[in-house]
Amino acid sequence: MSGVRIKRGGAGLVFGAFGGLCALVVIAYSASGDPSDFGAFLPLVPLGMISASIVAALLVPVFVYSSIFQAMGVGALSALLSQIVFAFGMIFLGIASDPATMSFGELVDDILFLILGAWIIAGIPQVILGGIAGAFCYRWLSVKAHTDE
Repeated sequence: MSGVRIKRGGAGLVFGAFGGLCALVVIAYSASGDPSDFGAFLPLVPLGMISASIVAALLVPVFVYSSIFQAMGVGALSALLSQIVFAFGMIFLGIASDPATMSFGELVDDILFLILGAWIIAGIPQVILGGIAGAFCYRWLSVKAHTDE
């Protein structure tokens, strides 16, 4: 059975774009009550792009895909896992912008809240956009896999 691999650089770029789009969707949903809050959340868009690019560049090219559905599944998984990198990035930016002392328990609590709380809000857009990004990569950024089978 012959399969394809997805190029590392292409996966990083495509998932970065879709990660930024997902961040915009979640920001629009979160700021829907008060549109003046929209500008305060905009710095999270580059963080969403970077976290999605990192995870996709590390995870997506590892697999050999025989169908577009496998690529969509790995894309959705990659998008969900990028939330972990996003949470650590938010904590790092929060500590860098406000270097007040924070206990280890507060740090762990904030990380878990940002991961689990955001999966509740952003989980569905992450799965949908990650699947679309995986399909896009499979269709236009794949190369024939060279395996020893």
